[in-house]
Amino acid sequence: MDQLIEQRLAVIETVVLRLEERLFGNGQPGEIAQLKRRVRNLESWFWRAAGAGGVLLALLQLLDHSFARLAGK
Repeated sequence: MDQLIEQRLAVIETVVLRLEERLFGNGQPGEIAQLKRRVRNLESWFWRAAGAGGVLLALLQLLDHSFARLAGK
């Protein structure tokens, strides 16, 4: 019975070590590091697009006010 428990614990330990290497890496970036990099890239693109949208809206507002003044005069 004790030998069976030891074998099962050895299998569990092996699985946990493989998961740890896969998630955290063993000299190479693991899956967590890769996911963090991908999220960082997505956030970067999001904020660039948000900034470009803000600039575009500001330009449209300026143009709208300029044409409204010209049409009103």
